[in-house]
Amino acid sequence: MAQNTEATPISAFADAPIQSSVRDRLNRAGFARNLAKTLSGWGGEHSLVVALTAPWGHGKTSIKNMVVEAIRDQPSDRQPMVVQFNPWRWAGTDQMAPKFYSEIHKAIGAAELSKTSRGAADAWRRWADRLQNTAEAGDWISKNTSQIVAAFALLSGFTVAQLEKLANALVSIVAVTVLLVFVPSLLRGLSAFLASRAAKLLRAVPTIEEERDHLRGLMQSLPKPIIVIIDDIDRLSDGEVQFVFQSVKANCDFPNLIFLLLYSRKRVEVALSPIAGNAGAEYLEKIVQVSIAVPRVERFRIEQIALDEIEKILRKIPNLSFDSRRWQNLFIGALRKYFKSLRDVYRLIGAIELSVYMFAQGRNFELNAIDFIALEVLKQFEPNVYDRLSANRDFLVGDANGTRNEERQKVAEALIKTDEVRQDQVSEIVEDLFPTISSALGGVSYGSDFYGQWNKELRVCSRQYFERYFSMSIPTFDLSTSEFESFFGGLGDYDLSMDRLRAYSAQKVVGVLFSRLDDRKKDIPIEYAPQVLRLLFNIGDDLETGFLAPFMNAWRITYWYLRKERHVATREDLFKEALSKATGLSVASAILRQEDEARSEAKSDGELLFSDSGLQDLRVLWLARLREVAADRASDLITNPKLGRLLHFWSLWGAEEEVRSWISMATVSERGLISLISALASEVSEQGIDEAVSHRKFEYRLSDVAKFGDVDVWYSRLREIDLSSYDEREQKCVAAFLRAIDVRDGRRSDYEMDG
Repeated sequence: MAQNTEATPISAFADAPIQSSVRDRLNRAGFARNLAKTLSGWGGEHSLVVALTAPWGHGKTSIKNMVVEAIRDQPSDRQPMVVQFNPWRWAGTDQMAPKFYSEIHKAIGAAELSKTSRGAADAWRRWADRLQNTAEAGDWISKNTSQIVAAFALLSGFTVAQLEKLANALVSIVAVTVLLVFVPSLLRGLSAFLASRAAKLLRAVPTIEEERDHLRGLMQSLPKPIIVIIDDIDRLSDGEVQFVFQSVKANCDFPNLIFLLLYSRKRVEVALSPIAGNAGAEYLEKIVQVSIAVPRVERFRIEQIALDEIEKILRKIPNLSFDSRRWQNLFIGALRKYFKSLRDVYRLIGAIELSVYMFAQGRNFELNAIDFIALEVLKQFEPNVYDRLSANRDFLVGDANGTRNEERQKVAEALIKTDEVRQDQVSEIVEDLFPTISSALGGVSYGSDFYGQWNKELRVCSRQYFERYFSMSIPTFDLSTSEFESFFGGLGDYDLSMDRLRAYSAQKVVGVLFSRLDDRKKDIPIEYAPQVLRLLFNIGDDLETGFLAPFMNAWRITYWYLRKERHVATREDLFKEALSKATGLSVASAILRQEDEARSEAKSDGELLFSDSGLQDLRVLWLARLREVAADRASDLITNPKLGRLLHFWSLWGAEEEVRSWISMATVSERGLISLISALASEVSEQGIDEAVSHRKFEYRLSDVAKFGDVDVWYSRLREIDLSSYDEREQKCVAAFLRAIDVRDGRRSDYEMDG
């Protein structure tokens, strides 16, 4: 049988740490670079021991990888040697010890270093042998203390009791030496292992302190420091944790040797307590000189990553029906609370991707996407609740008759029971998934009329689809102050500022940028006026409108910036120069419209930006620029996000018939008509009393729309168009327009909901 060699398309599977700063999504790359710089620049006479601490899943290894990357990006002559030692990969301390010392030995004697360095490497090897042999001898004596004491007592005439204190001391190298000097006849009969050790000790060798001092001098002469990184310490057994810290303690007195230890502080303190008199924290303080906690990540960043990753998966699913309003309410109200770290996010994303891949191969994804995601959240983070739901199909998809008897309430409460801290969010998720359970918990009752809709939406609460969900075997960006100040300082360079704006738009931080720029508008140097006004005009057509939205910020910045110029004639010249060069016209139209309104309110000359004649000239220029775009780039204008605003002012300041004529030409195509209808919609927000977020709604004032063309002709054309290839907003706008015509003509009630 032929094997399927196609790779499973799972991009975010599991929770593997990132390998490079290019994948940093939590703004920790700067922290990693600073840490790398600090470690690389250490020049003390002793070792430096730095700890990077955080609970499991909070990104220690990802930061470590970015630190190593930053070190390796340094010039070769200033680049420290890096030793990465992961004790978790070795079975027991017997394997850890040789590997630990050999890796450092390799770094000290690396070929690109000096002859002195190779001498230091030889000294390090002897030092490592000394420590390991001492440890082995101590371990042997510890295991055979009673036999040694009994034999010594027999030969010396002492009692066993008298030798008890001496027996305890035998675990040290000093005690070994005493035995070798005074009772060689006793040791001749012992194992070959102890005989070989005795021979070595009988020779004249440097003391351990002399060995240490000699190595210190050689380490001081190393041309580059060595950074030893020990990761995953908190995954080890207690004995292995103790070994790691004892090894660091034994070697933390050498120049040019830097340790970076990664662990969960609480876990390590518990592991060290047995050898520290139950004072693990104090023991750590004696070894670790600098302890750094992994930088806290704002919860909203992790939640945004979760949201982006989930929606990225959903976009890959063809023909997926998705209720954005319900999704936002459920995510904000309950789901996002499960994402405390990126490990939580990737744990869920991996499960979702695998389930999608397994369930949707070769066919449409015939599940309700929101129900599917919510159940995956429960499966990963509330497995007991998930298991109880899967086992109670009849109760969950039974008749929604609104019964609130005591027995029904007890069953419902037992199904959703979890930790008290998470009880509310579990309740919200389950009641959203299974609306009929709401009545048992004292909430809304749902009648059988809803079953048809739930079936249509492939809901888990439908008896028809419940088993599919459980039979599969198979979570606001910000701008840093330094970034904003850099942008603010570069406003005099139009090209640079526009490039930055495009980048910020891709990062979804334009709203934050314009909000801050609005706060600083009076600080913008007036000599930047030609560049700043052109920038605001050109970006304005793409900015979101609404109260406190970026477009409002751009308008306010333009108005107050112009007021900085005290001479009216100069203001008019600046505005004219920017308008002549700009491709965007929306912000300029808002300023001109404001001037019209100021005159209608009989404001004083001191409150006006332009003179009467100057305003008239600027209107003429604006119309000329719009007509130029309409004639030369009609396709750009018909798809302009601010088309409705532009058409309104064209009609107001120009000739209405001229506008109708252009619209007639531009809407010959299906695309043009859909764009026009979308542009002429009025967007309002609605929010139910029990909803966490508002949702958009589109409306049409037909008397205003009719100024631009024959709405009945548009109605007939739109009814014949297949809207499946258009985006969600365009589909909703067309539906709202058709509904408005139907209500006008009495074909439906104004209160009748769309089907």
